[in-house]
Amino acid sequence: MKPHSLRVFADRRLCFGAGACAVAAPATFSLDGDNRVVVGDVGASDAESLVFAAAGCPARALGVQAADGAWHVEAQRSSPP
Repeated sequence: MKPHSLRVFADRRLCFGAGACAVAAPATFSLDGDNRVVVGDVGASDAESLVFAAAGCPARALGVQAADGAWHVEAQRSSPP
């Protein structure tokens, strides 16, 4: 696996537990007891899998950003609680 410097963002308020992220990049994403996304070790998944996981999120709760600030996938923004 090629090293990367991507950052992953998750808005747990938007997540409704579809689990597509956990299927696409199981080494990084899982669901907790409330069926909300949990982001684990970002370096455990390759860049392509992280981008695929975020792009496939039906809730648009995930974002993937490069070290230079460029977005590969930008998460939908939820309103503050």
